[in-house]
Amino acid sequence: MPPAKYSRASPNVALHRPAYQSSTNNMDHADKAVDGNANMDYNNRSCTVTLDIDYTRPWWAVDLGTTMSVVAIQITNRKDAYTERLHDFTVGLTDTLPTTETPPHDLPRQVCTVYEGIFPVATQGLNCTNVFRGRYLFVQIAASVNIALGRPSFQSSNNNSRKYITADLAVDGNEEGEWTSFSCTVTTHNHSPNPWWAVDLASKLFVFQIQIANRVEVPERLHDFTVGLTNIRPTATTVPQNLPHVVCFVHPGPFPPTKKTLTCSNLARGRYLFIQIKGNADADDVLTLCEVEVYSSVNVALGQPAYQSSTHTFPYTSGNATLAVDGIAHGLFGKGSCTHTEATSSPWWAVDLGTQRLVYEIQVANRVNDHERLCNFTVGLTHTQPTKTNGPDKSPHQECLFYSGAFPATRLTLTCNKPTWGRYLFIQINASQHVLTLCEVEVYYYFDTSVIEMTGYRNDYNVDDVTDLNNATCQQVTTPESDEAFRLRVHLPTAHKHVTLTAVLDGGQCLDFPATMVYTEGDRSVLASYQNNPVFCDNQPGKCVFECDCSDMPCQYLHIVVLSAPYRQRDLCEIFVTWKDDMKTVDMPDP
Repeated sequence: MPPAKYSRASPNVALHRPAYQSSTNNMDHADKAVDGNANMDYNNRSCTVTLDIDYTRPWWAVDLGTTMSVVAIQITNRKDAYTERLHDFTVGLTDTLPTTETPPHDLPRQVCTVYEGIFPVATQGLNCTNVFRGRYLFVQIAASVNIALGRPSFQSSNNNSRKYITADLAVDGNEEGEWTSFSCTVTTHNHSPNPWWAVDLASKLFVFQIQIANRVEVPERLHDFTVGLTNIRPTATTVPQNLPHVVCFVHPGPFPPTKKTLTCSNLARGRYLFIQIKGNADADDVLTLCEVEVYSSVNVALGQPAYQSSTHTFPYTSGNATLAVDGIAHGLFGKGSCTHTEATSSPWWAVDLGTQRLVYEIQVANRVNDHERLCNFTVGLTHTQPTKTNGPDKSPHQECLFYSGAFPATRLTLTCNKPTWGRYLFIQINASQHVLTLCEVEVYYYFDTSVIEMTGYRNDYNVDDVTDLNNATCQQVTTPESDEAFRLRVHLPTAHKHVTLTAVLDGGQCLDFPATMVYTEGDRSVLASYQNNPVFCDNQPGKCVFECDCSDMPCQYLHIVVLSAPYRQRDLCEIFVTWKDDMKTVDMPDP
């Protein structure tokens, strides 16, 4: 029986019930979320707030009085500069009162729904994925990992009089803002009008949020700065602002003497995150940072529907597939949070990610006892929901990775051989008469990226060279004297209402071939695109830009076509694909 749809006519069983939260800022107590006052203005003192230090997995919960079935909830967000604080959260139910020592994610619980992205400035109802029961309903921000902690860092200059004050102090885990704590960076006076600091994230990652802790005594030193990402290591001679980069956030004016969260206005990807002050030639700017934390993507498998080839139940645990995405990574099977199949040929487990994702990494938590049962398995993605009669290996699929040998009795991060596309992620053991057991599976994906193919009279184009944010790596583009014209095919993971494509040649010049861009309803060849009612996009000559207004038909499949051009060769160095829609705006840098 499907869950009931959200209805405001349903009684509010949370109204005036006892409420709790992980921490409390000033007088912003948990019970203000169930006081019956939905005023979104924080100054009216009817919104809850946790402490800034409670940034890892803050939570709020309400005692419903007794165990009951819940089918939907309604949430009202605040309307001011801190709207983005409510993002990427889980709604769940448990029969145990959450506390600071035992937060919701450490309790036996059921996940009602998972909300991705920033919650709108509105009152909005959310339906549970099924009918769930529990006494305590909770809302908890998704798990995040500070990917900058302990990473190599560097800055535009070091204060030689204080050699112990290095760039690494901004990622040492100590956010104390007093200078005497010796945990804040500082650059040299009179060195540069645009001092900068950078951290190496080890690989190209999407960043959606950072946190900065400023100095208490001289907070005005941190002002008018840009947060960005680049794939080239900044040095004293190659400063970030002169490198190909993506802007995450621009902060105007002075930064407060505290810790503050900044959410990227763009979903920015890169290896080196930098902070650079925008000064002038006469400025004597000094850059000081006490701590910088960087957060990447979230676990998109948490609480999602899961399936497996068969289920073996026990008196103390169901062994069902959803136990691998319940947020509990406990490795003791007797704790009741690990899956278990029957002993069959090629047993499998799968999770529905809700929509098609470009997955790059998963985390698997194995059981402690009998851990060797998890061995020689394939991780893959498919667009077809697996069933007990039609396993994932029977449908078209892409392999993320193959794990050889026995998996250890621990939790490991596994990176796909290449980013892999699909809606259903599966794990399948390649053996006969075998049992598959998983205690937790987490899935991480690229937020929204472009899958780009280049075709033409050559068949060996390297797409990475034109999508790496580095104008120094290029691909030679040739328009031959024939009907076989060069074309660039762009397939976006999801459709958008407004798409802009920027093409940059060597020397930062624009595409000077006679060219046009079209978009179509389906994934067709260039020729088929012209034969099936294409929509021609606006090309702005001299600006490297092709722009599509996709209000009539959302853009997902794009083609840049060079037709009847004279024979010539040029180096295509960079392609930026950007989009805007109702919920999200992504802006990449100008070439």
